[in-house]
Amino acid sequence: MTENPTQPFIASNSAGRVADAKPAGSQLKRRKLLGFGAFATLVAGFSAAASLGSAAPAAATTGLTPDARDYGAVGDGSSDDTEPLKKWLAAGGSELTDGVFRITSGLTLLGDNRTFCTRNARIVADQADITALTVQGANTKISAHIDGNNKANIGLKISGPGATVESSTIENFYSKTTAARGVEVTTGGGCTVRDNLIRNVGSLGDTTLGNGNGSARAILLSNSGAASQKSVIAGNTIDNVFGEEGDAIQILFYDAAASINASADVTISGNDISNVSRRFIKVQASNVRIVGNTLGHAGVTPANPSNSIDVIRGDDVTISDNRIAPNPLGVVINVVGSAGFLCRRVVIRDNVIRQDDEKKYTSMFLNYLSQAVVRDNTIFGGGTAIAIGNSTVVSVQGNIHHGGDSAATSFSANSTNTGVVMLSNVNMNSARKACTANTSVGALTEMNVSRT
Repeated sequence: MTENPTQPFIASNSAGRVADAKPAGSQLKRRKLLGFGAFATLVAGFSAAASLGSAAPAAATTGLTPDARDYGAVGDGSSDDTEPLKKWLAAGGSELTDGVFRITSGLTLLGDNRTFCTRNARIVADQADITALTVQGANTKISAHIDGNNKANIGLKISGPGATVESSTIENFYSKTTAARGVEVTTGGGCTVRDNLIRNVGSLGDTTLGNGNGSARAILLSNSGAASQKSVIAGNTIDNVFGEEGDAIQILFYDAAASINASADVTISGNDISNVSRRFIKVQASNVRIVGNTLGHAGVTPANPSNSIDVIRGDDVTISDNRIAPNPLGVVINVVGSAGFLCRRVVIRDNVIRQDDEKKYTSMFLNYLSQAVVRDNTIFGGGTAIAIGNSTVVSVQGNIHHGGDSAATSFSANSTNTGVVMLSNVNMNSARKACTANTSVGALTEMNVSRT
């Protein structure tokens, strides 16, 4: 595939206008209400408590925060402010004001209870494949405008429990040679990523899917074991995650000793996500709630489309009240376990899925599940609305399928299943040959109808 590194984006303002960018709708409204005035209160409170070790400056203990310009930062967009900003952060700096601050290597915010915000200011990276800001410590709080300038590959890289990233603009992160991230958080101790604008994150890749080299993520939350605290990813506006493997949100809680992924205890809610090259939401974890998100795609089919919501080997996953618009990706909701290790207690309900009538993709594919509930979903277009394989004790109830491929059965469970119940589902395409096909062992199929 071919990428133009100077113009890699399909849905953004030009580089010369990034400072004027605003999120739309409810996100903009909330960002205005919170603003930097609200965050300044956090700065004052947390600066006083900042845990900086033996080198803690007087400013960090008195509640006063040093000015970056006192350390030599210029903020004119052309001077190299890297070293002054490093010294400023080491001295307890927390609020960067009024200017465009160019950096040529990554910055680090170190210590517990630290804050960092920008007020009428923007950090712009000017070096390929750097991490703009690395955050290490517990209970950090970030509200910043960070521009990768199509050069840096990672915006925020956070380790430590209890981090909050709120009301930030993270944009224009790209790599020709490695992975790209907007916000990357590694913790099992909980985090909040809320009300941010994250856009234009891409990786060219090497034409080998799955090796990580071409993976682009707007938000990645990961850990090597189960979470000890809850996490929230909510109210974010995410646009244009592109390249070889562009996923907007990924949750990865992988335990090498377990066949089912570990508990992430995370809620993904109220996010507005548009234009991805592979998936909107990818979950490799248990105990995840995907609720009330709006997902959509405009433009041509990307080179490597996958499932819109993809859940792999996770127990206790709820997918509800999401609105998924027509898109050129594959299966809309895909939940899969593995032979001998079924995903348990999955609930999929009250979602609205819209696909074009001419598409043949299955809207929901469930494979290797146990004790699952799929109910009250409304599905427009596509091929089969709900297809089930290799599963036990699954209830499919009250779902409605409009339009779509008339040759495809709306609701289907084959003989690899046991105990699938199909009750009160409705096919609204009069040309369709069958509403249901349930050949599972011990099948129960009642009160399903086809209407004109």
